[in-house]
Amino acid sequence: MILISIAVLEDEYGTKLAYFLSFDGGNLEVEFAESVSYYRLISIVNALDWICKAIRCPPPQDLERAVYLSTSAWHILNATQNTGPARDDQNASPRIVISFSIRTKPNHSIEDSCWQKLFKSAFVVVDEGPQGLEPVGHGLEMSFDLMTRLAAIEYPVEVDGGVILAGYQTVLFPTRLESTYAQFHLEISDNGQINPFDLEYKSRLKINDYARIKNMRCFLGWCDLAHIQLGSRSLPMSVMYSDAKKKGKTLQRSGISTGFQFTSASPVQAGINGQMSYSFVSHRLRFQPSSDYIKMLFDTSKDVALVSDVQARRSWLVPKLSLMLHMAHAWVNIMSPSPKDDPIPFVEPHEDGRDVVKALEDHGDIVICGQNTESFTLRRLLMGLSLNLLASVDRKARSTKRILYGFEFMDLVSEPGRGGFMKELKIGASPSWLALANLADAVIVCSKLGEAIIPAHDEHRKKRTCDIVPCGQDFLAVHLTCIGGLMDRAGMDKNTFDDLISIPLSHEINWTVSGNPFENCNHERDGADTCWARQTMLQSLGRDRVFRFKRSSHDQNSNSRSKSRDMKGAVVFGKHRAKADKVL
Repeated sequence: MILISIAVLEDEYGTKLAYFLSFDGGNLEVEFAESVSYYRLISIVNALDWICKAIRCPPPQDLERAVYLSTSAWHILNATQNTGPARDDQNASPRIVISFSIRTKPNHSIEDSCWQKLFKSAFVVVDEGPQGLEPVGHGLEMSFDLMTRLAAIEYPVEVDGGVILAGYQTVLFPTRLESTYAQFHLEISDNGQINPFDLEYKSRLKINDYARIKNMRCFLGWCDLAHIQLGSRSLPMSVMYSDAKKKGKTLQRSGISTGFQFTSASPVQAGINGQMSYSFVSHRLRFQPSSDYIKMLFDTSKDVALVSDVQARRSWLVPKLSLMLHMAHAWVNIMSPSPKDDPIPFVEPHEDGRDVVKALEDHGDIVICGQNTESFTLRRLLMGLSLNLLASVDRKARSTKRILYGFEFMDLVSEPGRGGFMKELKIGASPSWLALANLADAVIVCSKLGEAIIPAHDEHRKKRTCDIVPCGQDFLAVHLTCIGGLMDRAGMDKNTFDDLISIPLSHEINWTVSGNPFENCNHERDGADTCWARQTMLQSLGRDRVFRFKRSSHDQNSNSRSKSRDMKGAVVFGKHRAKADKVL
């Protein structure tokens, strides 16, 4: 289809410029009535680029009921088909060809996505241009009146000391109010009328007067730092087998039976008997091949994995997807030890499994080895690793007392034909955190892993020893995003994180916060003291379900006052020993 049109553009200086447009496939030809400057040309091209992304044909039937991103790529050719035109004060040729490539991909927004429920289907134009410095909200920006009309709001309702905006199937409420904008969240019922009094109002801001907000920018969407290094270039890919003891099978209780016996013959006899049966359970893991790549990435980003370095005698609780990416690089390292031959993307040291999703979601078709029909892609490798980790959960015994059970990192990566045995590891120095192993979505043992979690760069931290989890003491370092995931599963609101000193991680286990684990490090580079000598540095687990809240700040000494906790740092579980082992 060829589209030809004539248009007149008035620029910011009031100058009118006539030009002719013809569109054929992906090429847009622009013929100007006169030569134009590079600055004016780029302004025109950016406007045309936005129009091409925004004005799209209705989505095909299989794309309905979804929100998709509309992206593009373009470059300019001058009349001689060379990339141009010249920059600065030089003028462009009157005839310009712009080659457009319009693409569509699913919008896998994890946050800020409640506005999507307002639309049956939609294209979201992705603007790659520079963003302003003024802070803004999250999600979809619109006026207050348009937002309430789209959400079919009918009346205000007072709930728990604040006013929310309600419709028949919708509830709209503010979550944040700044000087220039207001952040809102939308709840929608798919099954009849919504009950605003039964909702869980997460992060709700209680207000009674919306008059001020009506003229503000409105955004509709859900609205100490440590880095995870798994999957980044910062850790070596040469992970090795551990020397943990194999545990082929365990004896586990399989049933209990009771009985009652009575005889009427003289003398009368009666009795109760019981029987408890046990059976051996095999812990040999067999590996199977298999699929939905994108869904697997997002599902796995919410899971947590416990990795124990047997040689260093320390462990880590990290996002499971970060572990899988590190496993993928380890697989390539086995097949081709040269780092130049690794086509799999790396991630920067990160704070969340969702950062790994962004690095991998568009690269599932990367060919790692082979070609044509025999090519082996990143999609297949990660899907296989995911299945292996899921299978390991079914075969693993519960970790109890001082024994940690898990499967070998290198077995899951290399899939030996003999399968892989469960390993057992005695945690002698600091076994108090073992209950977390039973909450993790995978437990892995290995050797020579390196620093899986390190503090983010801080110029005020001078002593390297304070930044490294000590070896030989069986400590467990846990990133707080993993704590947040466990809190979600326990039905806990993460907004109460700052107020609790006993944080539930399951229906049986809670984290008993010891002092301020995020106290600033003030040790000098050459000093003898380290942060690991602080009594409040190491954390512990408890089994009571009583929520204990912090005292008012008026009752606390300024030196012990707890710093506000966010979900970007890390804490260490363990127990102090009389003599610390050296750091490797």
